[in-house]
Order: sequence, then structure tokens, then C-alpha cells
Amino acid sequence: MAIHKFYKITLVGHNKVKEEIISQLQKAGVIEITEVPENLKNISQIESEEKIIDINQKISNLNFAQDFINSFCQNKKIKIETENVIKLSYEEYIKKANNFNFKIIDNLKEKSVKLQDLNEKINFILTRLDELKNWSLLKINLKDLKLEKTKILFGSINKDKFEEFKNKLSELKFLQLDIVNEDEEKIYWYLIYKNEISEKLNEKLKEFLINIANLNDIETTVPEKINFYNKELNKLKKEVSKIEESIKDYIKFYNDILICLDYLKNLHQREEVKRKFFITNSTFLITGWIKEKDIKIIENLVKKYKVVDYKITVPEPDEEVPVELSNPRLIEPFEMVTKLFGPPSKKDIDPTPFIAPFFALFLALTIADAGYGFLLLSLSYLVYKKYKNNPGTAQLMKLLIICSFIAIFVGILTGGYFGIDFESLPSAFKKIKELREKLIILEPLKDPLKLFIFILALGVIQVLTGFFIKFVNCIKYKEYYEAFTSPFAWIIIIAGIIFFILLKIKIFLILPVIGSLIILFFSDRSRNIIVRVLKGIYTLYGITGIFGDIVSYSRLFALALSSAVIASVINVIIGILYQFLIKFPYIGVVLSIIFSIVMFAFGHIFSLLIGTLGGFIHTTRLQFVEFFGKFYEGSGNEFKPLKEKFNYILIEK
Repeated sequence: MAIHKFYKITLVGHNKVKEEIISQLQKAGVIEITEVPENLKNISQIESEEKIIDINQKISNLNFAQDFINSFCQNKKIKIETENVIKLSYEEYIKKANNFNFKIIDNLKEKSVKLQDLNEKINFILTRLDELKNWSLLKINLKDLKLEKTKILFGSINKDKFEEFKNKLSELKFLQLDIVNEDEEKIYWYLIYKNEISEKLNEKLKEFLINIANLNDIETTVPEKINFYNKELNKLKKEVSKIEESIKDYIKFYNDILICLDYLKNLHQREEVKRKFFITNSTFLITGWIKEKDIKIIENLVKKYKVVDYKITVPEPDEEVPVELSNPRLIEPFEMVTKLFGPPSKKDIDPTPFIAPFFALFLALTIADAGYGFLLLSLSYLVYKKYKNNPGTAQLMKLLIICSFIAIFVGILTGGYFGIDFESLPSAFKKIKELREKLIILEPLKDPLKLFIFILALGVIQVLTGFFIKFVNCIKYKEYYEAFTSPFAWIIIIAGIIFFILLKIKIFLILPVIGSLIILFFSDRSRNIIVRVLKGIYTLYGITGIFGDIVSYSRLFALALSSAVIASVINVIIGILYQFLIKFPYIGVVLSIIFSIVMFAFGHIFSLLIGTLGGFIHTTRLQFVEFFGKFYEGSGNEFKPLKEKFNYILIEK
């Protein structure tokens, strides 16, 4: 329940160990490298860009190989024998990456180019064969039709226009029209005419919608050309098959490609970070940030080198220090909500411990079903087990697992179990119904007003919590005037109004009066009393916004009701279809049972996913707008250490 304490670190050493030190720092992953001071940067040697360019080129080539093999295997329905994460020791990782043969990439590129060229030729032939299929009955040699004084035109026209087309052309002399083929829609023809009537013919043709066929490149009969294309097609397909068979031999290198990708991306990170160093002919200097608890790691690292030393200093009061959150295991998954908004600024308190109970309860209320809670728990756990090595996905699944436990508890108290109507169940379920009734506190569909009041009460508690955190933070930084004229005043105004509504004791109205007077006369420090009062009135008007924030929590009420209604409607639809299908002779019983099970599973899973998505979005919005708006800036800089990152591999200790 804290923010890590950071110190500035300066590390200096001889250039002969520079590469080794950078590698060790990246492996340790405890220092965020910063730019050296401007006066040093201006005289620092510039590292060559050639290595970075070479690494980028290799990464690009490896990405190509990864995509090419993936695409090839998907098209051929070949399963790549690899795990979600490749597990190996650090020594194996380095050895495999350094021994990777980039000739593999060159060969794959060569095969890719050949395949592309062959596929282009195949597509051309397939297109031509499709064009020629309607001219296969044209068995005259087209070369013989190409005379000096005549021209030939091949085309097609809709059947209903052919007679009109034929009559129109009959008006011209020195012209012959013959039909080659026809189908349900079109007639295919060719036209031989003298050169001298070309202009007149073109004028006639413009009156009709005709499709001109390109057969001018054919020097034989059309059947002979089709036969030629088919032979070429078979030849090309054999070449493609041969190349594809050879590509299969490269699938075994897929894991090595991924390992090398991770290695080169980490190497690229090391080369990029050198730009922030101060470098001379013989020495290098690094500046950065380190957590207090990690100083010992650097101390032990530096001890191994006689030509390296370091210095730890306390940051200046006005320096922007990076932020990394530190929370107990149960609270840690909710850090993702804080990070979505922004890390805490220098004066902010870590809001994660305060978010956690509200977020979990709010999301659980939007689900409000023990069955859905159990289903969410199961799905979240399965996803977590599969992607537990992906930090972002794992953290989200942990959050949902915690929320699902709360959803089960809330579902038991509200009597929700997959939207089942227990009153319609037969007497055999009497004991189950009695147990359910004993555990129920309120049912959303039967007691909507109680649920609405309960949710608004939670809204009041969270808003007051936000103001209280602001009050404590102001006291911490000795901003006493700000503490009592803003958060404290709003706390006693809201508390006084709530106590009066609940207890009907008029004495509590003194609290909102006192709070209003504080805001009216002291929210602004101007010496001009008129300006102070006017600004106080404007600030006091903000109470409408505060009560608007509280009412905003009613969105949880709407989501809770909609979740219960949708679950109930799914069951009603299943019941109606069951009664309809069971009437079919012989197979009715089997059909109705199978369909009911499938509909129940898919219907409720879909309902859960939609409900959880909506609940997550609206719960997050309540934290960002209604809660954070009271005390939290979230303008800090997240701690980003030089650290090895692995997308495809898992280093085994």
C-alpha cells in the first residue's frame, strides 16, 4: 500500500566493460536510464548508427520469416509444434540466439519470391481459362482470320438484345456475324468486317452494351490454346508443390526464429539506450533512477568490476521522480486501473488500495448472479492459466477472478443463479428453495428500490472517501488552509445532509451550514471581500456536480437489473423452444434436451461477456470521474527500467 522510494544513481566505468555492464544492467532490470546533463551531452561521443540499422534489418527479416511460416501453416492447415511460451535457461537462450543461421531467412525469402511469381502466373492462366471457356467451340485457327484488309471482333451480348443487334449490323455491307456459343444469359459471337467500315461499325456498336473478348493473342484454335494453358497450369502447380514441400523443412526453425527475435529486440533496446550515455575515448557515464530496495543489487554488480563505480544521491525537492506502485498480492491486480488513468504524481497518494474494494463490489453488483460469478471465475482462471506469462493479460484475469468471488457472494445474497425462476421449480427442489430464501437479503427484480438506495449509499461512501483522502493528503503536505476550505467543508456538507435524511434530526443541518460558510468566505484567498464571496458562491454551486456524481452511480443499478432480466429472458426462450421441440415425434425429446443445453450454455456465456464488459467500462468510469476527480491527479511518470522483455520465451531459473 505504498509507492516505492527512488534515488538518483550515477554509474561510471571504463569502456572495455561498457557492453558487459549494459548487458548486466538490462538483465538486472532495476535502473531507468536517463539523459546525461546537457553540458555533458554536447561533448559526448556519438555511437555509430550502423549497429542499430543492422539490428533493425535483422528484426525485419525475422518478422518476415515468422509471418511467412505462420501464413503458410495456416493455409496448409499444418500445426506448428510450439508452446505458447518457449521455456529454456538463460544460457540456452543466449546460445540459440547467437548461433542462429540467417541463411534460413535468405532461403525463405527466395522461396517466397518464387512462390509469388508462380502464383501470379497461375492466376493469369486461371483468368484466361475462365475467359476462354465460352469460346471453346471456336475450332478455327484464329491466325488464319488475321488478314490485311479485314478485322475480327469477338464479343458477347445479352440474349434479349441479340436480334436487335443483328438487325442493326445487317444495315452495313462487308460484314459477317457468326454465333460461337450461348448460355442462359448471353450469346457469344465473332464479327469479320472490312477495314473501310470500322468507323460506321463502331457507331453501331456504341448503341449496345457488349463485352469485347480479348482473343487477339491467340495464334491457334481456342481448344488448342486452352489445352496449352492447362499443361502450363499443371507444370506451375507442380513447381509450387515442390517449393511448398521444401518450405515444410523450415517449420522446425520456427522456435529459433522467435528466440532470436526476443534476443535482437533486447539488443536493440541496449543499443538505443547508449544514446543517453556520456561517452569519451576511454570512459562512459550513466545516470538514472533506482528503487531503494534495489541498490544492493547494483552494489553487488559493481563489486565484480575494478573499473566501475557508482554514486547514490537523494533527488532534489522539485525533481520529477518516476513512480512504481507496491501493493499486497490481493490489491496488486487493481493497479491496472490506476495505470489506465495515470501513475500518481509526486503529491498523489496511491489510490489502488481504495479502488480495490469499490471496484470489485461495483463490478460484482453489475453481474449480481452467483452462477455468472462462478462462470466468470472458471473462464478467467482458464485464460489466466494459458496466458499467465503475459503480464497484462495475467493481471486482468487476476482482477476478474477476485471480482468473480465477490460476484458469487453478491449473487447468493440476491438469489441469482443463472436467472432461474425458483418459484416455478417442482416440489422436488423444495429444500434448495428454502436454503436460497434464507440466504437472500434482497432480490433486484422484486426489491429494485432497496437496491437503488444501497447503490446510491455506496456512491456517497466513495465520494466521501475521495474527499477524505484529499483532506489527509493536504494535512500531510501542511496545506492546512486548502484542507479545511475544500475537502473538509464538502465532507461536513454531504455528511450533514445524509445524517438529516436518515435520522430526521435537525441539529445535523448545522453541518452543511458551517461547510457552506467556510466555502463562501474562505475558498478564495482574495483580500477583496466581494471577490471572495462571489468566488465562494461559484464554488458552492459545485454541490450540484457532487450530487450529480452520486446519482451517476445509479448506472450500476441499471446494469444489475438488465443482467437479471436478460438471464431470465434467456431461460424463458429456452423454455418456449423446449416445449415446441418436444412435440416432434421420435426425436423431440433428444432435440429439445440438446438444444436447451446448447442454448443455455451459449446464451448465458454471451450474456455474461456483454454484462461484464459493460460493468467493467462503467465501473472504471466511476473511478476515473466520480472518485479520482476528488483527490487524484495521475500525472506521474511510470518507472521504465532498462529490462529484458520476452514476448515468446520464458527464462527458467
